[in-house]
Amino acid sequence: TGIDIDDSLQIAEWLVQAGADWIDLSQLNLLATAEKYGTNNLTPIVSLFRERLGGDVPLIAGGKVRTPEEAKLALELGASLVYLGAIAIGNTDWPNQIFKNVDYEPSFPPYTADYLQRSGRSQTFIDYCRTLPMDIIAP
Repeated sequence: TGIDIDDSLQIAEWLVQAGADWIDLSQLNLLATAEKYGTNNLTPIVSLFRERLGGDVPLIAGGKVRTPEEAKLALELGASLVYLGAIAIGNTDWPNQIFKNVDYEPSFPPYTADYLQRSGRSQTFIDYCRTLPMDIIAP
């Protein structure tokens, strides 16, 4: 069983009441909806937190954010700050590139080990990425 979405929302509310400066929604997919609600409520989880907590508490969110449009969508759904995951591994200058060019097209995973090495990633880091449950490194 474990903690479900309603429990998570309540805990976040308690944290804010106790003085938390922000809430970090670490999820694998920004557009994920609460499985508990099924098709009765397809509201993205980040929006559920924004609705529950109001607009005063910063929400940090991400998960499969790869393009400028997806980052904008995260903000529209209620995030105050958007984090990058796998896309940043192969595009460390992603935020700067978007600032310079809103039409920036990043390189998408999976990345070859050679590409990552040329981008300054260490072999240790590349080997670590191979252990992750995501397809970051091409076979």
